[in-house]
Amino acid sequence: MHELRKDPLLSRWTVILERSLKPSEYPPAAALQGSPEAAGAFSFSVIEQGQNGVKVIKGRPLLAGEGELGRKGEGIYDKMNPIGTHEIVLEAAEGREGRQEPAGLDSRQFKAVLDVYLKRFRALLQDPRIRYVFIFKDKGLFSPAPLAARKEKDKTVPPGPYSEILATAVIPDFVKRELDGAKHYYEYKERCIFCDIVNEEKKVGSRVLAETGHFLAFCPYAPRVPFEFWIAPKRHSCAFEEASAQEIEDLAGLLPELTGRMSRALGGPAYNYCIHTAPNRIPRKNLWHTLGDDYHWHIEVLPRLQRMSALDLGAGFHLITTSPEDAARYMREA
Repeated sequence: MHELRKDPLLSRWTVILERSLKPSEYPPAAALQGSPEAAGAFSFSVIEQGQNGVKVIKGRPLLAGEGELGRKGEGIYDKMNPIGTHEIVLEAAEGREGRQEPAGLDSRQFKAVLDVYLKRFRALLQDPRIRYVFIFKDKGLFSPAPLAARKEKDKTVPPGPYSEILATAVIPDFVKRELDGAKHYYEYKERCIFCDIVNEEKKVGSRVLAETGHFLAFCPYAPRVPFEFWIAPKRHSCAFEEASAQEIEDLAGLLPELTGRMSRALGGPAYNYCIHTAPNRIPRKNLWHTLGDDYHWHIEVLPRLQRMSALDLGAGFHLITTSPEDAARYMREA
C-alpha cells in the first residue's frame, strides 16, 4: 500500500508509492514529462455523469477510498494510510476533439465542467476523513492520462480536455501557508486580505485583466512565474462549494476567455490552474474557526515558460522576467 509521510520540519505530507521506480524507468526530461504509469492504470468507472457529455471517472489508485487513517509514529516521524480519492473530469463528449485547455471549450461546455466540479466537491466533503479537495488542470506538462491510448471493453476513450480532482486526508502545504497568512492579516486588520487585494487591484488597474459582474481577474503584484494570473470572486466567500449559480455562469465565460488570451499572447504555453478553497469545515478542535471571515476562494493560473531553478525549488525565491503590469497589458491586447 502507498503511504503518506510527514516532513517533521515543514509539516508537509508526501505520498510514497508502494512500488519504487528504477532509475531506468524514468523517461528523459522527467521534470516536465513524468511517468503516467508510476501509480497504476485507470479503471474508467464512471462516478458522475454531467451535462453535454462531461463525466467523472476514477483516476489512479494513489489514494485509498476505504479504511481508517491509521496514523502512527515511526521513530521521530509520522505516517498514515493514504485515504482519499483521485478522479478525472472528462470535459468534452466522446468523439469530440478538443484542446487540453478551457479555451478549447465554449462557455456552455465549460459551465457543465464547473457544475460537475461543484457536485463532486460537495459530495467528497461529506466524508469526515477528507480534509481537502483540490481541483486542478495540467496542460502540456506531466499529466496522468494519455487518454487516447487507454481502452476498456474494446472501447477507446477519446482524446480531449480533462482536469483532475484530488481529495485527501491532509491539507496541502501551500494551502496551509495561505490559511495562516490570511488569518494573521485578519487578526491585525479585521479584514479579509483577498478582499483588500481585489479592491487594491481595481483601484490601481494596471494589473487587471478583466472584470465581470462577479469576478476580478488580475496578475498578482508579486507573481511566482511570468504571466501568472488569478481570478477572485468579488463577493466574499471562503469556499468554492458556496459559489452561486450566477457566479458559475460568469466564471464559465471568463476562464476560457482568459486562457485563450494567454494562449494567443504566449503561443500556447504549458500551464496549470488550480482552485484554492477552504478545507473541510467539519468542526475540529482549534482548527480554522475563522475561515468564513478571513479566507477567500480563488483560481490561480500559472503558465510554464521556463524550468524551475534551484532558487525556485530550494529557496522559494522567484525571478520574474516580465513584470505583472506588462504581462497584464500583453494579455489584454492579445
